[in-house]
Amino acid sequence: MDALKAAVRAYASEHANRDGLALTPVPGLHVMCVESPRGDLHSIYRPLVCLVLQGAKLMTVGLQQRSVSAGQSVIVGADMPVIWRIVRASRNEPYLAVAVELQMTLLRELIAQMGSAPPMRPSRICTFFTEDTNVILLDCALRLMRLLERPEATPFLHEGIMRELHYWLLSGQHGDSLRALTDPSSHASRLGAAIAILRAKYRSRIPVERLAAASR
Repeated sequence: MDALKAAVRAYASEHANRDGLALTPVPGLHVMCVESPRGDLHSIYRPLVCLVLQGAKLMTVGLQQRSVSAGQSVIVGADMPVIWRIVRASRNEPYLAVAVELQMTLLRELIAQMGSAPPMRPSRICTFFTEDTNVILLDCALRLMRLLERPEATPFLHEGIMRELHYWLLSGQHGDSLRALTDPSSHASRLGAAIAILRAKYRSRIPVERLAAASR
């Protein structure tokens, strides 16, 4: 993990915005470095996996509130509003994290190849969960970070690394939940359609009826 933390901190020191977030030219890869605790921030998260490497943050989604600290990952399986704040960070040991956006198309392709699992009851489907970070995911994240140093390799290696990362997530303890979330008829998928409209038309007034129709 030390190599990954060093890579995240080095990149963020040059490219992060005032909130500590740095987007990268590697598709779907973001990093964060924050040197002191912060107040609440409101965001709409895309489906992603976030690996916390150092420090801790508190996340609130609806009525759920969870603390995520070093050595843990948070998986967001659908577009959703999130309130979050950094609760443990310092100049010597800043909050460090790397996030990778999930590709629903890739998840569905892998699920088709892996075979179907028993369907989950709607009441058991979760769109936001945490787990201890698998060392294999750390390795995938480090290889994605290395593409920043060798951008010419991205077209050749990025797809394979992403495919591997998605496979390990599906094979992990929350794989069944991810399978359920990829179902186009699921509540999360329908809600995502409405959120997509809000993202695209955020400067415009959108009739409630249009959002309701998209989420049916």
